[in-house]
Formats: sequence, C-alpha cells, structure tokens
Amino acid sequence: MQILSKSKAGRYIIYAVGEILLVIIGIMIAVWLNNINEARIQDKKIQATLDEIQEELLVTVADANDIIEFYNAKDSLIYLVMSNQLTEADYKDPKNWGLALISLNYSSLSIQDDGFKNLMSKTENMSKRYSPLVKRLKRLHVHLKTSLESNNEKMNKAVEASFQTLQNNQDWFSEDAFFQKWNSDNMVNYFLNDPNHKNSLYTYSNLGIGNLTNTIYNIRIESIKAIYEIDSLLNRKNNYPFDLKIEDFISWTGTYTLEKNSFSITSEGHQLFYKKGSNTMEIYPLGNGKFHIKGPGFYQVLKQKDGSVSGIKSSGSNINDLYKKAASTN
Repeated sequence: MQILSKSKAGRYIIYAVGEILLVIIGIMIAVWLNNINEARIQDKKIQATLDEIQEELLVTVADANDIIEFYNAKDSLIYLVMSNQLTEADYKDPKNWGLALISLNYSSLSIQDDGFKNLMSKTENMSKRYSPLVKRLKRLHVHLKTSLESNNEKMNKAVEASFQTLQNNQDWFSEDAFFQKWNSDNMVNYFLNDPNHKNSLYTYSNLGIGNLTNTIYNIRIESIKAIYEIDSLLNRKNNYPFDLKIEDFISWTGTYTLEKNSFSITSEGHQLFYKKGSNTMEIYPLGNGKFHIKGPGFYQVLKQKDGSVSGIKSSGSNINDLYKKAASTN
C-alpha cells in the first residue's frame, strides 16, 4: 500500500512538473511571438522613417546641384579676373552686372535632418541589417554637416569682409551699391585697378571653390549612395535624375591629354571612373556634360557638332585646362 502511495505521488509530481513546463513553454512562446510582432511593428516604423530620410536626401541632392552650378559660374568669372582677361568694356556691359558681385554674395547648402533624428530615436531594437546605412547617415549628418556649417560660416565672413573693405575704403560704394550702379566709373576702376579686389577674390576662391564646394561634393555622393541603399533595404527600384545609364556616357570613355599630362575615363559595369596616375575615382554626372569626382574641381565634357566627344575642360581656382580626347586605337 505504501509503495502504491509513493508511486501515485510520483506520478502527481511528474504531472505537476509537466504542467509547469507547459505553462513556462507557453509563456516563452507568447513572449517570442510578442517580440516578433513588436519587431515587425518597429521595422515598419523604421521603413516609414527611411522613406522620410530618402525624401530629405533627394532635396539635398537637388540643392547641391544648384549650388555646384553657382560656384562653377563663380569660378569661371574669378579666373577671368585673376588672369586679367576682362576689360573696361566687359565691366561696362549691363549684361555683365554679375561681375560686380563675385565676392559679394554666396550660396549655402543646408541638410534636412528630421528623418535622421527620428531614425536615431529607434536604434535600440533596430535590426543589424540597417547598420551600414546608419553608419553612412551618421557620416553625412554629423561629420560632413559639421564641416559644411563651418565652411558656410567662413564664406559668410568672407563676403562680409568684402563688403567692409569697400564700405570702409571707398566713399562712393554705399551710394553706387544702393542704386545698383554696378557698372559706374568708380566701380569699374576699382575692379580693374584696386588690388583689394583680387585679394577678396583669392579668399573667396579658396573658401568657396576649394573648401565649400568639395564638402558639397562629398555630401552629394553620400546622399546618392544612401538613397540607393534605402531602396535596396526596402526591396524596390526607383528612377532618379542622377541615375547613370552607362549607354548614355560610353562616349566619354577614353584617354585625355594635355602636353605631358593625361587621365582616362573608363566604364566598369554600371559605373564610370576617372583614372589619373595611381588614383581612381568614381564619376558623378551633373547634367549637360558636367560631372564631378570625390575631389576639388569642375569638369565639362566638350562635344563637336556631330556629337562626338572632343575633350574635357578641367577647372577650379587657378586651373583652367583643356584636355583633348586621344584618337581611339580600336
């Protein structure tokens, strides 16, 4: 009888332990399912935030395009002034009123970051698959944005200094500027003969053409790569104005020479590359035959009347070179 009681008690214990295990397993499954559901909800929120970030990045790229064009035009004018290629007639021509304002205005880029801040508030339970994108966005919104704001501030101070130089040293400036007499005799004489004008342009070129534009190039590159990366994460393919359709640019490929200097443009897959010596950099088209690389300078592809590429103009600060395309050896 005692043996039967012990056996029965043992079965009860086993049964009770089994019930407890079932409860624990049930709880664990419920927690697991809840975590999966929470992760799914979190992932949907992150994906919505990525859509927001992508829209901001597209605005950044479009703004960068406009500002690059702004400084490209400034660079061309500065080179004409510094190389003494402008005459009194050039300054007197009403169509050239912009010559008076080369160092008296600037354009600054701002990076929208509401989406980025929103994303950073969701990093606690974020999937590791987003880590490379987060790293790129941090470089854009922290490192490059800090550099951009610093260069914007330097440009602002340089323009203010140009105004102060004119206001403090030229009695005629305030009245002529107020009435927008940008081609007055006093203005023209100053632009042609006063060394302070070239000094201002030198500073403007270093800060705007050298530092600021180069930072904007890097911001544009990182923004474009982040846009494509977001599409990849969200398993979609969109079309963008900056897409590089290699068949549209294959005529650019070849070797370009200037005296003993040369560089080449090659295509690899769906990318174009600028190769000079041991340096190889990806090419980023801007439209109308213009492009930039990850480095200072402006590049313009030149074509003949039949549409064939004849050369590339490379410019920036004191550089204004024309590289001719070498004949194909094929």
